Amino acid sequence: MILVSVQFGSVAAIAVTGPFPADGIPLLLLLAGSLLGAAAIITMRWDNLRIFPEPKKDIRLVTSGPYRFIRHPMYTALLMLMAAWPIASLSILHILLWSLLALVLVLKIRIEEQMLPLVIPEYRHYQERTWKLIPFLY
Repeated sequence: MILVSVQFGSVAAIAVTGPFPADGIPLLLLLAGSLLGAAAIITMRWDNLRIFPEPKKDIRLVTSGPYRFIRHPMYTALLMLMAAWPIASLSILHILLWSLLALVLVLKIRIEEQMLPLVIPEYRHYQERTWKLIPFLY
């Protein structure tokens, strides 16, 4: 619950302290993150979605769409989206808030990746052939 609260708090704090990313690279990040996030949600479907790191008992492994390459594309999308603000503003506050968001998402991933193999045995094989968050890096 704490991680989810800090995640949503960081996102809200970044967004409300503006300015809105209106052009250049920040706008491209905003658009690319939105498209990736939408593709991830559509592929995963609402009934499989969960904001808490603990998996649902009836969760199913999704390996198509963006999940074919990245295990956590919604987190990647959120980091892309929210990176638009610190890049647009070059504000220390935005950079710190984005860093906090990234830390929280990495912690959530750590928890999820410990628990998912217990619910979905084939998840270990999926981990071996996909990137965690950023293709070719992490």
